[in-house]
Amino acid sequence: MEDKFDHKMGYIVHQLDNDTFIFKSENEDERNKLLNQVENVIKKLEEKEPNKQLTTNLKRTPKNRSTNNIRKHINEFLEDCKLKRKSIRTISDYKTKSEFLLSFLKHKKIFSLKDIEKKDVFELQEYLLKYPRNSKKYEEIKNENIFELIDKKSKLLDKFDKMDFRTVDNYITKFKTIFSFFEDRDYIYKNYFLNIKNLKSKNNNAITQFQQNEDTYIQFEQEEIIKLINECDNIDLINIMTLSLITGMRQGEISNLKKYHINLYHDHFFIDIKQSKTSSGLREIPINRNFYSFIFNLIKDKKDDDYLIFSKDTKSNRLDVISKRINYYITKKLKYNEYLKEKNKLKVFHSFRKNFVQLCYLYKLEELYIKILVGHSLRDITFSTYNLSRVDKMNLIEQVNLINFDFLKHIDNDKITKNPPINLNQVKIKL
Repeated sequence: MEDKFDHKMGYIVHQLDNDTFIFKSENEDERNKLLNQVENVIKKLEEKEPNKQLTTNLKRTPKNRSTNNIRKHINEFLEDCKLKRKSIRTISDYKTKSEFLLSFLKHKKIFSLKDIEKKDVFELQEYLLKYPRNSKKYEEIKNENIFELIDKKSKLLDKFDKMDFRTVDNYITKFKTIFSFFEDRDYIYKNYFLNIKNLKSKNNNAITQFQQNEDTYIQFEQEEIIKLINECDNIDLINIMTLSLITGMRQGEISNLKKYHINLYHDHFFIDIKQSKTSSGLREIPINRNFYSFIFNLIKDKKDDDYLIFSKDTKSNRLDVISKRINYYITKKLKYNEYLKEKNKLKVFHSFRKNFVQLCYLYKLEELYIKILVGHSLRDITFSTYNLSRVDKMNLIEQVNLINFDFLKHIDNDKITKNPPINLNQVKIKL
């Protein structure tokens, strides 16, 4: 008897005699490949010797073909996300998109990660483009196999809006990340999702980006901003809304702010952002001179390591808690109806950031400085030595002070301290 181990395919062959073989695979992935090979061998032998009786215990059965092993690897990825302290929202998003992936693989009868080919990932993108948006909310299709309906070109799907390009791109981006994890651990030979390009082209003009993103959020009217602040009794909510409006900072950036992030430069307040979703987001933002008193009051009673907003919330899920709190308040206060939700025209916290960008363009700030202030990429701007020399703190201060927040005069004085510029030399504060 001779034992042979195939290192490439990962299984052992025991030759007992001329007619009998025992095949053993090391894991479920290789077992699935082995099943295909054994069936092909049996088929050829039967064709060659139709009268010979052949038996095997490796006949294909439903229990031998499942996505359980793929799910095991996905769960491993999700555990890695937890170890790296990804937010609860991010992990939940990965779970949702992983379930879609598993359903697709099951539909295509793909039961091993290594069986996924380039054509499969492009086919997955095609299914996404044909897939109804929010399919679970519709009684007619929530219990249907949508993949089968797509294959049959069912007219039932015609009445439902499909996923937009941005949503499809988001799915593919998540799959790219998951499969990069698999590739790093040699669960797959190649990450074919990296071959898929975004459907939605990237526009690097800041104001155009914000205007075109109305499928996810729209800016507030000035009256709505006044209502949100005037009718709010929570000082932390007031402060986080105000900071986003006057700086264009993201919710996560503001939530991570501590006292030591506030600096003075020639008697001007700057916010030093050390954590952001992009490398371009790491920046220093000057405060408009009309809000120095607001910043002073924000930091005067804080210790260096205290959070400036919701300082008592220090748990690991802090960002998710704050996000839910602020967006719940906005939705409740402005009472958006179902029609707006259906049209995906929600006004959320990120809308304050859009208001800031629009104010920048309204008061004719230069494109270069707008991108720096909001943390957008500068790759589309030609950086000559002249341009580079203009990017200093005093120029940023001059630019941000062009913005007129005069409409905030309608906000009650006890909500936002909007005093004239204070003399920081006379302020007893340690920074």
